[in-house]
Amino acid sequence: MVAGAFSETSEADIEKIVNINLWSVLYGSQLAYAQMIKQGSGNIVNVSSSGGLMPVPNQTMYSAIKHAVVGFSHSLREEAALHGVKVNTVMPGMVQSDLWDSGEACSVHRVARIMRENKLKAQIGYKRRYIKGGKLGSIADNVLNREFSPGMPNQAWVSDITYVRTHEGFFYVATVLDLFSRRIIGWSMDKNIDRHLVIRALMMAVWQRQPKGGVLVHSDQGSQYGSADYLSFLASNNLEPSMSRRGNCHDNAVAESFFATFKKRVTQRKIYSTRDDAKTEIFNFIEMFYNPVKRHSHTGGVSPVQFEKDYFSRLESV
Repeated sequence: MVAGAFSETSEADIEKIVNINLWSVLYGSQLAYAQMIKQGSGNIVNVSSSGGLMPVPNQTMYSAIKHAVVGFSHSLREEAALHGVKVNTVMPGMVQSDLWDSGEACSVHRVARIMRENKLKAQIGYKRRYIKGGKLGSIADNVLNREFSPGMPNQAWVSDITYVRTHEGFFYVATVLDLFSRRIIGWSMDKNIDRHLVIRALMMAVWQRQPKGGVLVHSDQGSQYGSADYLSFLASNNLEPSMSRRGNCHDNAVAESFFATFKKRVTQRKIYSTRDDAKTEIFNFIEMFYNPVKRHSHTGGVSPVQFEKDYFSRLESV
């Protein structure tokens, strides 16, 4: 390399260098190669993807790099928009996994740095006070006992209810989640919060999964889950009830975690015009994003749908 070559490098040549090499550097490519650019004066400039541009670039070079980094941060915004979720809920690790799946190699630290520089950050949920264990339910014991990692599908399901604000009034959502894959297997929405809301969600879960053996269904001690109709439905479908201790949300932490994600990404600080508008967005979140796309640490960084596909593929190969 000719010392001081960058002092004679034109802005056009620098832009050319950036276009050729910078993106492979930003995305974390470790390919070792050298790009040779010939100057009008005959000087040769070596460019390495692992070390960037050598020697230390001048101010024009810094400007070009900064412009490229900002462009990369915009791709992060597009990645979030592609999933139909708020930009500030996207975490660096999940963005990195999405980029790797699309063929772009990058480190989580680079993604985090670029997000930080462009004021992109994950949105935290509401703070909750810690509650010690309360009394067991009179209808069912806490059979699940916080065993949130069953080894097979259809061994343990959890259910819960939340509400959404609309200008027509509250809109209630009940879900049933399979603890094995964290997949939402049943859901129901209605303007009334009664036993029919949770029974319809559970009915959808039974219809979709067709469990062969008994299934443990865990919930809180809400009146809907203690109704005679609900308990009768459980008994007639070989489902065993389990209930959290009174006032202890941690006994149903996975169901609570789903609704925390749901509120952060969809409904937080939002009031829908109509219940139909809310229903449409909730459906899209569950069936178009959460089940087939949303990555979970519990499933090794893949979506619930993909986790179940991988599980059944392994069974077939045995």
